[in-house]
Parts: sequence; structure tokens; C-alpha cells
Amino acid sequence: MSMEQPQRGTYQDDEISLIDLAKILIRRRWWLIGTSGVIVLLALVFALINRNGGIAYHYNSIYQLAETSPGNALGSTSSLIQRVQTFHWPDFRRSYMEENGLETVAELPFDLSVENPASTTLITLRSVALDADEEEVKVLHRHLLDEINKHQKEIFERERRKLNQQIDRTENMLNRAQEDLAQAEFDSPAMILTQEITDYTERLFTLQDRLEDLTPGEVVQMVGRGDRGDTGSLSGVLILVLGILLGGFAGIMAAFTAEFVVKVRESLKKDKESI
Repeated sequence: MSMEQPQRGTYQDDEISLIDLAKILIRRRWWLIGTSGVIVLLALVFALINRNGGIAYHYNSIYQLAETSPGNALGSTSSLIQRVQTFHWPDFRRSYMEENGLETVAELPFDLSVENPASTTLITLRSVALDADEEEVKVLHRHLLDEINKHQKEIFERERRKLNQQIDRTENMLNRAQEDLAQAEFDSPAMILTQEITDYTERLFTLQDRLEDLTPGEVVQMVGRGDRGDTGSLSGVLILVLGILLGGFAGIMAAFTAEFVVKVRESLKKDKESI
């Protein structure tokens, strides 16, 4: 019995009550307040910076491609998208980065995707950017739409000239056949010329219909702001809440660490005095 008593006393001496913990926090309150305050202040600054960045939105532009007939694009849609993604967008991106001193693509304040919605003859330009960079997005979309429109005008004019030339040739051949028919003296040549006139007339109507159905490309929508985009960043409120929680925990740990260091120093000092 006499041997067990010291062990029980030692165990009781090593116990720390909630009152002892509270006393430590009170004694080391400046460590608690200082550490927590610094972390909360840093979180507040970061939240304000994040807030000043603005809100991200989707920005959409729509271009209606030139058509040979309703629903049929003039030229290859996939080829046009490839041209934008391979040439026009990289050229603009390179120039923008040089003018603004950017070193990596990740520093760009906007992105770009080019799509052709299924079963349509539309080209859509989509970007996600902060509202503060809306004007930059407009410059980008205008530049790309100008390039697309330039390409579409070229193929539209080329197709229109080709149809007009075919119409002129067909009209000339029709007129010649009609003149030959008027001068024909035998029934057999007259029948052949009559069939040629019929064929030329049908072809002329077909070419004229194709010319009427031919429509140029046009901008349907220029940089319309859509829904909010996901930039992957934390909201200012969430950052501040996390800062408060982390600051409180770090402050408590700092207070206990300071107390521990003081106790170790006192213990070392007593050991030296007892020698």
C-alpha cells in the first residue's frame, strides 16, 4: 500500500484541469490575441483582394454563317473553327501578352472557346472573365468576329460571282439556241433545239434560285453577358470565416506553446540551481 501511494500522487500532479487551461490562456492572452489577430487580418486582406477582383461572367458572341440555302452553310464549318483556333486566337493572344507584359497564358484575364451548336449554321465564341475585364473580352470577340466575317464575305462573293457567271453563260446559250430555232428549216433540228432551250431554261431557273437562296454571314450577337462563371476561387465571406477559425486555433496553440517554453525554462533554471 505504501508503494502505490506515490504513484497516485504523481498521477494527480500531472492532471491539468479546465481551470488550469483557462489560466494559461489568460496568462498568455497576448499571444492568443496577437496570433489570432494577425491571421484574421491576413484573411481580411485576401478577402478584400478577392472581392476587388470582381465577379466572373460568361460572355457569348454569335455569328450566323453564310448559307447556300436555309440550314446549309457555305463552306466547311469545322475548317473555319480550326482557322480561328489555330491562327486568329493565338495571334491575338500573343499580341495581347506582349502589349501587357504577360509571360504565361495562365495570366490572361479571359479564355476562349469556339463552337458550332449541333444542327445549326452558327458559330459561338464563349469566354469567362471578370466584369472588370468586360471591355477586354469585347476587344477579343470583335477581333475574331471581324476575321470570321472577312472570311465569310470572301467565300460569299466568290460563290455569288460563280453563280452570276454561270447564269450569264446559260442565258447566252439559251439566246443562241432560240436564234438557231428561229432559223431552223427542218423538223429534226427544230426538235433538238427545242429540247436544248428547255434544258437551258430549267438550268437558268435553278441557278437563279441558288443565287436567291445564297445569304451572307452576319453577327447575331456581340458579346452578350450571360450567367456568372466559376473562377474556382473562394468567396470573400468564406475566406474570412476560415481565417477566423484558423486564427483562433493558431492563437490557442501559440498561447500553450509560449506557456510550455516558459515552464521548460523554469525547470531548467531550477535544475541548475539544485546542482
